Amino acid sequence: MINKKIQICLLSLTISLLSACSSGIPRKPVNELPSDIEIVSVNFSNAAWKLRLTHRQKENRINGVIGCDLGTDNDNTLAFDGIELPELSYQLTEVIDVPAIPTKLETTDMPKKINYQLYCELTSENFKTEVIRKNSVLYRVPGEEALYR
Repeated sequence: MINKKIQICLLSLTISLLSACSSGIPRKPVNELPSDIEIVSVNFSNAAWKLRLTHRQKENRINGVIGCDLGTDNDNTLAFDGIELPELSYQLTEVIDVPAIPTKLETTDMPKKINYQLYCELTSENFKTEVIRKNSVLYRVPGEEALYR
């Protein structure tokens, strides 16, 4: 008869091997991730933005509209509402140009880097409203007074 200690060792070895072969933590499939948005550039002197939006859903997004607010740690705030988007298909990256508008933001002596909070709402007829929040840092383009990336 096999010793009790050997039986316990074999049982624990079998359990650990079986648990190592399991599927692990359940994850969302790659084609069901939320949309992603990044700031390409912001010009605080004329409020022109450039954003990069990536659609990461299997189903196409039809009649999409996006609106965003950008707040910085030095109290500069920019916003736009209702820019229409083309049909977004899986893993499509769209660059959104927000045209310049008159602004009264103080652009003299701006810092080399700015912390920002980006809040966007993405709506379409075949998806529920998607809220995207980003917190990161913008760095001033060398030689420019109010252009950041």
